[in-house]
Amino acid sequence: MASERPAPDPRSAVGSLDIPTSRDDLRRVFLDAYKAHFEQDTTNPLPAFDALESVIGYWWESGDEPKDGVVEVPYWALEIFVRGYHQYKDAHERRERMHFGEAFGIEGGGQGKQPRIRRHMVEGKDRNIALWIALDQEQGISREQAIANAAERIGVSEAAADCADRRFRDDATRQLERHRARSTS
Repeated sequence: MASERPAPDPRSAVGSLDIPTSRDDLRRVFLDAYKAHFEQDTTNPLPAFDALESVIGYWWESGDEPKDGVVEVPYWALEIFVRGYHQYKDAHERRERMHFGEAFGIEGGGQGKQPRIRRHMVEGKDRNIALWIALDQEQGISREQAIANAAERIGVSEAAADCADRRFRDDATRQLERHRARSTS
């Protein structure tokens, strides 16, 4: 009989799960994964939003507020926000019409085009599934059980979790290897 797990927390990829890895370590793994995703397509700022959501979600889940109201945020994610803000501000200084989402490259692009956020959400969910599976397998859990665990955590079918893992398994494995190499050096 599988142990009862809490429902996935929509505020953070980390969640409060009972796997034998610290929440701090999981937060770093996912932040590294968001950065790697951004590096694959630097025209897509949405991984920066995911990173910041993960940082804030970490604190929301703890029920505390950070000491002195200061949190550690990845530089690359903040840089994306500052660049988008400057683009937005500069357009308005030139009296050009620009929506905030256009400045970040997440809105616009033509009538009838699927919003970038929809594609990103599906891909991000699939990447997180593959990362959860890799984390479980790193703990000695079989692939089949890891797929079942990820499906339950994320709220998808096992077939969908398997498909996501097949698509992003190599990325997730490389990401964990990079993370482990950095944390041991």
